Amino acid sequence: IMKNGLVYDGRLVIDHTFKTINSYVFAGGSLTKFSRRYGRTLYLQEYDCKEVGTQLAYAVLQSIDPTFSASTSSPSSFTSCFPASSIHDYGLGVAKPTGQPPTNQTRKNSHPQHLLPPLGQKPKVVYGLLPGNLYYLHADLPTLHTIIKPRILVTNTNNRLCRLVFNDFNVLHSITYIGRDEIPVSNFVCLVGMPATLLNRIIYRYQNNQISDLVEFLSSTWATGLYHEAFPFIENQLHHFLESHQGEFLSVLNEVVKIRQESMESEIDQFAISRLAAALPEHLKTRIQLTALK
Repeated sequence: IMKNGLVYDGRLVIDHTFKTINSYVFAGGSLTKFSRRYGRTLYLQEYDCKEVGTQLAYAVLQSIDPTFSASTSSPSSFTSCFPASSIHDYGLGVAKPTGQPPTNQTRKNSHPQHLLPPLGQKPKVVYGLLPGNLYYLHADLPTLHTIIKPRILVTNTNNRLCRLVFNDFNVLHSITYIGRDEIPVSNFVCLVGMPATLLNRIIYRYQNNQISDLVEFLSSTWATGLYHEAFPFIENQLHHFLESHQGEFLSVLNEVVKIRQESMESEIDQFAISRLAAALPEHLKTRIQLTALK
């Protein structure tokens, strides 16, 4: 590699657009790593290979086709089941996507540390059939931060072991399954990156011995909406709606603060949720419902 004028630092060094020091040479995959100028980063082998391939193809296309329009085609437009919540970064510590690789002009005017690699939206997935006809799945999000106090949920019933790990912000960081029953892999992978409250208050229910089989719980009818292909779009729309109407939600926020002061529980109970719903102005309820139905 070095004899061909490329930089080798344990792995082939690339920038945030997958270019080596030679702007005509692109690279990606387990052979590569991001330049040290970005600070501490993960090796590309820690990311989902399809995500790396998609971003690499996008970067090459932008380089060779000057008429290519990022507004009509971008990596984020490639539909996937991965939830929008992860893109908003619920404390995952992953590199947020910039929408499109910066142009040469912005690359010159920006500090290198601000040019984050456009990866980390999808979990890395390992799935296969082990000896003994055991199905295995492990999906986890690439992250630079160590989870200080992970919440680990484990069930081992009906010849199937399921383990969920939530990070310090109660966001599902990884899911592991091994058992004789085949499971809907794409559905379970979609859950990685979602907060526990969105998963039907799964931590609260587990701690109160209401869940004896995590696979059965996550396959129940309540989760059907989470697995729908339109769910990430709906969640993203609602997220932006709430952001644009922050001033109108002051009454709800005040009620949340009041509830937290009254109770030291990590989870808000059903009675508290009804109080929050009552504090929400009626016209906002209607608009939220219409946005979801649309």
